[in-house]
Amino acid sequence: MGDSPHIPFTDGPSVAETTMPDSYVDPVTETGYSVTSMDGFRGFNRLFWERRRWLIPVLSVVLLALILFTTFAIIVRSRQPYLTVGVVTQGNMVLSFQTTGTLRSAVYGADFAVTGTVAQINVTVGQQVAQGDTLAQLNTTLLQDAVTQAQVAVDGASAALSSAQTHQDKVQTSANAMTDSAYTTEQAAIAQCNRISTPPPNCVAQARSQYAAALASADSMNAQAQQQTDTAQAQYNSAKAALQGAQDNLAAATLKAPHGGTIAAINGVVGQTSGGAKSSAASFIQIADLNALQISATVNESQVGVVLPQDAVRFTVPSFKNRVFSGSVSGVSPFGQASHDAVLYPMTVDVDGQSVNTGTAKTTGQALLPGMTAKMTVLTAQRFAVKLIPNSAVAYAHYAADSKHSTLISKAAATKALAEARQMLTQLQNSGTDYSQDNPAPAYVLALVKGRWTAQPVVLGLTDGRHYEVLAGLNLGQKVATGEQLNWFTILRNQ
Repeated sequence: MGDSPHIPFTDGPSVAETTMPDSYVDPVTETGYSVTSMDGFRGFNRLFWERRRWLIPVLSVVLLALILFTTFAIIVRSRQPYLTVGVVTQGNMVLSFQTTGTLRSAVYGADFAVTGTVAQINVTVGQQVAQGDTLAQLNTTLLQDAVTQAQVAVDGASAALSSAQTHQDKVQTSANAMTDSAYTTEQAAIAQCNRISTPPPNCVAQARSQYAAALASADSMNAQAQQQTDTAQAQYNSAKAALQGAQDNLAAATLKAPHGGTIAAINGVVGQTSGGAKSSAASFIQIADLNALQISATVNESQVGVVLPQDAVRFTVPSFKNRVFSGSVSGVSPFGQASHDAVLYPMTVDVDGQSVNTGTAKTTGQALLPGMTAKMTVLTAQRFAVKLIPNSAVAYAHYAADSKHSTLISKAAATKALAEARQMLTQLQNSGTDYSQDNPAPAYVLALVKGRWTAQPVVLGLTDGRHYEVLAGLNLGQKVATGEQLNWFTILRNQ
């Protein structure tokens, strides 16, 4: 075979191109279809995907995100929250509030009862005195003279009374003798009248008349003597009273302590006139009883309802920073005083003298003094060895019972638990024990019972803001839900 020259390839076939029909008839169904040119379809398809080739990845990402979000939402809605747990414990419940007050003491004033010149002051400020100790003295010269004169008058009145009584005795003796003689004469005259056959007219009457006259004369004598004695007695009594007054005035010139305590003030000096009607409210000498201290304080209207007499009080003062003193509420005035946006009620606290004497004056030489500022804690209630739960357990139970927040407690379960709690409260109130000071109230908590979280009925008592006293419904060591841990499931579930 001979060599032949190479014939280059051409772009198209050498045969005639086949023409695509415009329509097509299915031989079975005899249905006609229009046919698009293959070249036109291929051109359109290539142009579409060249311009939209980013659409597939975007649609894939959107579809995947939609699937993940739906799955996550289903999981979040169906998943239980992560709970924080508390335990029923045993402890002490102490309710208190704080306030401030000012120390004050019982103050006794000592004043001269008579007017005179101060001759001597026997005490100094700060000195301890006992009841009856001499505090000061007035000049007694005039007072002693008055006693002497009064004594002379008493002596004279006594002599006059004695003389009058002697004279009365003599008069009474003479009158008795006179009446006896008159009686004898009367009897003799009556006998004479009876012996004679023709007695004078009114013979017996005259005899009796003479005796009656003698009796009247004797009575007059006795009455005059008695009057003289009574006058002398009155004069003697008056003189004795004057003497007693003079002696009292003399005694009053020495000022005695009306009560034991500490000399707080001396409002006078030697040489001045003192006593009698006071010209000022201050006593001549003032005595403070530091063993009978009180605190004058106020209590806010928000707390006054829980304060009772004898409530325990603990307080400190700046002078004894490391010492805690004790006392008790004496009483609260019913008359409040408006202060800014609140009403304050005056409260008086009796300081426990035992707590003051221990570790203060006896060991340091110092003592609590009137005017010191006391920072007080008033204990309005104390319960020992009672069952306690966190306040958050009660708050979370109400939160969990709301279907918007949780599915742990249904509304029906919460309602049933609260009804059972009310029955428990009634039983407590009928038990004979007084729970009124505990302010008992029905409630429910989310408690772990046999491995399941259950709405548990309880009766709550006092609260200090952190814990509740449990009067009934829970056992020591039992677990209660107090809240939920913060996580994405909890956050999204509550949206």
